[in-house]
Amino acid sequence: MSFATLRLSCLAFATLAIAPVSVASDEDAAPEEQIETVDPAEAMVETGEMVEAYAIRAPDDKGVIGFDAASVNFGDVEHGSILEHTYLFLNNGFGPLSVQRGYSQTSGVSVRISPEPVPGNELGEIKISINTDGMEGEQYIRIHVVTDAFNGPDSTLYARAVVWPVGEMPVEEENAES
Repeated sequence: MSFATLRLSCLAFATLAIAPVSVASDEDAAPEEQIETVDPAEAMVETGEMVEAYAIRAPDDKGVIGFDAASVNFGDVEHGSILEHTYLFLNNGFGPLSVQRGYSQTSGVSVRISPEPVPGNELGEIKISINTDGMEGEQYIRIHVVTDAFNGPDSTLYARAVVWPVGEMPVEEENAES
């Protein structure tokens, strides 16, 4: 086994949800015990901010997934709007990473995935479209993603919006300075 390091690119993949844990380097340990902390000085984002990075002991033929952000907030939208968003992820492993399925149990949500595996150190996309017909008020939508990633075969992404009836959406007041 080798280490697949979660790399941070210009997209600032700093929101990866992997807890820092230091463990012995026992190759027979369970996957959840095979997370090791990497020196944060080795992971600088282009903005110059210090971030923590982690190494995951993964087989050379496996992908390791890391999302740029696991949630999106559309804010206030009018009933009937079509909302679209693309979640980006980085395959931090050495092997290909396949997204087998993406779905939501919320009516009106469609999830589009690429049928092609994402090679190591490459970006992949999961696109969602939300039809707000039939929705009203605050919406918290879960998108389930099933992959063959070594570090998380099941991931959950989130989308939020406040759906207002047509003509009732609050209007932002502009600051009138004289």
